[in-house]
Amino acid sequence: MGIIERKLRNRENIRNTILTAALEIVKKEGWHSLSMRKIAQIIEYTVPVIYEYFASKDALLNELTKTGFKRLAAVLQKARILEDQPGQKLKKMWTAYWDFAFAQSEFYQLMFGIDTHCCQEKVILDDDENPSKMFLSVLAEIQGVDASDQQVSSQYFAMWSAVHGLIAINMVNPQNSEAFNMKVLENLIAGFTNYK
Repeated sequence: MGIIERKLRNRENIRNTILTAALEIVKKEGWHSLSMRKIAQIIEYTVPVIYEYFASKDALLNELTKTGFKRLAAVLQKARILEDQPGQKLKKMWTAYWDFAFAQSEFYQLMFGIDTHCCQEKVILDDDENPSKMFLSVLAEIQGVDASDQQVSSQYFAMWSAVHGLIAINMVNPQNSEAFNMKVLENLIAGFTNYK
């Protein structure tokens, strides 16, 4: 390996170390406790070194948000290919979405600003990494229309609002049992798609 490749690999390793340290802080103390100073302490570098990799805290949050959306897309893609029937696909995808929200709660909170401020920059995703595009394609398949159809968009937004709202309620003030939440989730899907 040449010097240039080694430097690039070393730079990427430090960048990943910064992101990993940020997540460690968040898992222990929450998003409100994240600071460049704390990251620097964990990775044993100075704060200016971190700014060589991320121009601001928002830039770092933006990168973590992208990572969260990519992870969510991978989970949804896996759920989508498990079923052939569109209604079943949709059910599996929303269940996977729910599971992701709680298994990867730090990412979900950042991605959607639950109990924290989400990043200020708009996150640009490829279509195959964009959860909304994935849901739109399945809803369009169910309705037999194009994914750009306004009815499909409004149905997706209504479904997402309901599911996201239920997730947010359970993250901020969990009171319902898992069985109850799953029943509500199934009723939401059935109500929006006439699928049982």
